Amino acid sequence: MVHFIHTSDLQIGMPFIKQLGKSGSIQSMKSDRIEAISSIRNLVDSGNLDFVLVCGDLFDSSIIDEPTIIQTCNKINEIQKNVYVLAGNHEWKDTNTNILENEIFLKHKPKNLIVLQPGINEVNADVEIFAVPLTGTHNQMEVFELLNQVPSPSNKVRILALHGQVDRVIPMGATLIKIETLLNLLNEGRVHYVALGDRHSTRDCEGTDEIKMGMNGRIYYSGAPEPTDYDEINQGYVLKVSLDLEAINVDPVKVGKWKFIRVGTPSDRIVIDDKQDLKKLFDSWKSESSLKTAVKIYCAKYLDIAKLSEFEANVSEFHDSYFASFKESENNPVNKVPLDVDSAEINPLNLSGFMLETYQEIREKASSGNEIALEALKILHRLELQK
Repeated sequence: MVHFIHTSDLQIGMPFIKQLGKSGSIQSMKSDRIEAISSIRNLVDSGNLDFVLVCGDLFDSSIIDEPTIIQTCNKINEIQKNVYVLAGNHEWKDTNTNILENEIFLKHKPKNLIVLQPGINEVNADVEIFAVPLTGTHNQMEVFELLNQVPSPSNKVRILALHGQVDRVIPMGATLIKIETLLNLLNEGRVHYVALGDRHSTRDCEGTDEIKMGMNGRIYYSGAPEPTDYDEINQGYVLKVSLDLEAINVDPVKVGKWKFIRVGTPSDRIVIDDKQDLKKLFDSWKSESSLKTAVKIYCAKYLDIAKLSEFEANVSEFHDSYFASFKESENNPVNKVPLDVDSAEINPLNLSGFMLETYQEIREKASSGNEIALEALKILHRLELQK
């Protein structure tokens, strides 16, 4: 029986500006993506595994700075077994520029890092990998052509290594890999395990999204060992696979240090209104606080100016102090509760004299929809919150 690690989408060198927006957090995330290789090395050492298979997107782009390439290669060199790497779409800039063929990469590439070639790649006398590397950013047609060339069954364990989207996961698109094709290859004994890269969520493509120890499916996305965005599920895993001609066992192993948390979804936003106790709401999020956690909120706000100011102040504080990133979606609707200039809360800030007169004048303008006046009220309420 062969024992190996199936992983993909380390995306080393990813900028993370859009996701995190803070230089300190970005550098930490970049370092931890390289450090994930050390976690894999520990699994190889402790489990006496035979090799590591990276199914695409070891790097985030075809242009990576030399220090990052060197760090990555040095980490892989520490693994005492071979690391087989498949070219994914991110390794390419176009059909001509591939980082796995880059002069700097080749200069530092350790002997145990083996770039998979199209077709059969022999691992040892009992195991082989049928590789389907991409030859451009989205060159899927060659994937289909190579899948038709998988040889007849042999007495070797054969692993199919792919990078791309399967129609069971992404239900529409002419360039998707057909799950039926993969099942036919498995059922005919032409391959014994399908190792997929491209999707950053760990997934059993024959079963459900549930991830548990001792799975026996045959087609898996390993997911990224560190998450990259807020919509990914089953984040931060690699797969430890045990396989022979008759049996299979797949154990997901958590290696990720980071979490990307999505609160609400674009189609099902949480409602934040004046009836809520914002302190309790933010206290519940504070329990998740970690400088290796990023939070993105999809919400619909129904708040008066005071509570809107309180909400925005809390989001800003959490982003700066408690999390790697804490932000709202850029597309959250703001449903302002109309200001009532005659309400008993005409002076909620306990102002007096000239300041009270000015506040009431601004409030009256804001009640008629004046955007500048509304922003001024927000600033006043924020200043009050900071006392």
